[in-house]
Amino acid sequence: MNGSEVQRVLFVTSNGAGMGHLTRCLAIAMKGKPRFQSAFLSLAKQSDVVKKAGFDVLTPMGKDELGVDWQEWHHYFSKIVDSALRHNSVDTVVFDGTWVYRGITQACRRHGVELIWLRRGLWKGGRDCSQLASPMSHVDKIIEPADVGHDIDNLGPMLNVYERNVPMMVSPITIGDSSVLASRNELLRELDLDPAFSYVLIQLGAGTINDIKDIRQRAIETVTGLGKQWRAVVAFSPLSSPSLQHPPGAVSIRVYPLARFLKVFEFGVFAAGYNSIHEALVHRLPCVLVPNYQTSTDDQVRRAQGMNQKGLGLMAADVTELERAIHALSDLETRDLIKMRLSELKIGDGAAEAIDIIAMSR
Repeated sequence: MNGSEVQRVLFVTSNGAGMGHLTRCLAIAMKGKPRFQSAFLSLAKQSDVVKKAGFDVLTPMGKDELGVDWQEWHHYFSKIVDSALRHNSVDTVVFDGTWVYRGITQACRRHGVELIWLRRGLWKGGRDCSQLASPMSHVDKIIEPADVGHDIDNLGPMLNVYERNVPMMVSPITIGDSSVLASRNELLRELDLDPAFSYVLIQLGAGTINDIKDIRQRAIETVTGLGKQWRAVVAFSPLSSPSLQHPPGAVSIRVYPLARFLKVFEFGVFAAGYNSIHEALVHRLPCVLVPNYQTSTDDQVRRAQGMNQKGLGLMAADVTELERAIHALSDLETRDLIKMRLSELKIGDGAAEAIDIIAMSR
């Protein structure tokens, strides 16, 4: 311990396809300001969002950037983490990613710093799950945020994990507050949108892993075909290239975090990633769920199925289902029914719950 009254927490994130790892940690750090002095060490390409939120961030180079093999990179990364722990008197390290880098474990054990794995569930089968089988060889605690798709029949590779190593479960971790005080018109002005129209939010890209231009364009055309009062708004990730941000027939926005603006939309068309879906749940936004089949570990199909089975959203596995679902949600009665089900959900504050667990390390 550093002897100070405020706990020093270092959040470490891998370079995921999207913004999930960074966003979950940022949600905890922002809510934890009264209790933590937080800093970040991130491999994410858009870690500048951390600086904008008021936190220091160190951005080491990845293996490919350095042009070295994995053994050399782990050695390099271990020295980076070691230096961060030594110079900042870190009390606790929280890592969010699907694979705990050897360098993090080594550095934390050298300095006697507790290492917590903030680990999203709902993994695909057929992946390297060796760390799931014996996580305590790598970390000291595991925090897992709840997932809407967790309780459908097939648990995939997580089944044996839950039987042997029960993580510390918390409610969904999302960034932002569902009780945004700004009115719809005020938020629309921030986005430069005319309040006279009905808006549908389209966010299908997971950052860097696939090309979704065709399905995105079909979603735009379907929304604009609903009638003159409807407008499609495409939200781009901070990871996306600026050259891709002018889809024909739609308004494009690039804001982070997007969650505070969800109340201005009638419904959404989202990839079934963890953050997008659980932000929609928290903010009671009906949505069409388009699972991304190209993710490495995240089982978006099961998450979309979980939402669909519970009547909390509409899953679209292909273009025909996408068009049908968009038309269905353009009906006010259908949206109101889904909103009613969403309003009946009791969703806790996963970030606050995670803060309590992290504070236990002091």
